Amino acid sequence: MIADNSVDLIFTHPRYNNEQLALYGPLGRLAFRVLRDGGSLVTYAENFALPQIFEYLKNSGLRYWCQIAVKNTSGCTQQRHVYVMFQPFLWFIKGNIFKGFNYLENFIESQPVDRALQEWQQSTVEAKYVISTLTFENGVVLDPIMYRGNTGIAAMNQG
Repeated sequence: MIADNSVDLIFTHPRYNNEQLALYGPLGRLAFRVLRDGGSLVTYAENFALPQIFEYLKNSGLRYWCQIAVKNTSGCTQQRHVYVMFQPFLWFIKGNIFKGFNYLENFIESQPVDRALQEWQQSTVEAKYVISTLTFENGVVLDPIMYRGNTGIAAMNQG
C-alpha cells in the first residue's frame, strides 16, 4: 500500500485499448490519494483517446494543467487518416502547483532507441525531463504501470 500524500510525481504510460483506457479512472483516484499537494500526474496519451481519458479523469479531484508534445523520432504513425508526428502527455495537478516550480517547456524532442530487444522500447529522454522539472532531488516518483521500466531508470538517473 502506498501512503497517502507521499508521492511527488506519477509518470506513466497506459496502453490505449478499451481495457487499458478504463485504467485512467483508477489511476486518477490513486493519484489524488497518493500525490502530495502540488504533485503531478503526467501520462502519455493518444490524440484519438483524449475525450475518453478526460472523461475517466474528470471526477478524480485533479486539475488538468496542460498538454506536452513529444516529437515522434521513430517515424510517424497513421491514426484515423492522420500522420501523427507527436505524442501528447497530459499534465494534471493535485491542488496548487508546488512551490519553487519555475517553467516547463511543452515540447520535448525524444531520441530514437534501439528496438532490437523490445519492439515497444521507448526513450528515457521524456521521463528524465519531466522528472527533473516536476520533482526535487530525492523526490518520490511512481509509475503504477511500469511496462519497460523507463520511469524507474530515469528516476534513478535523476536522483
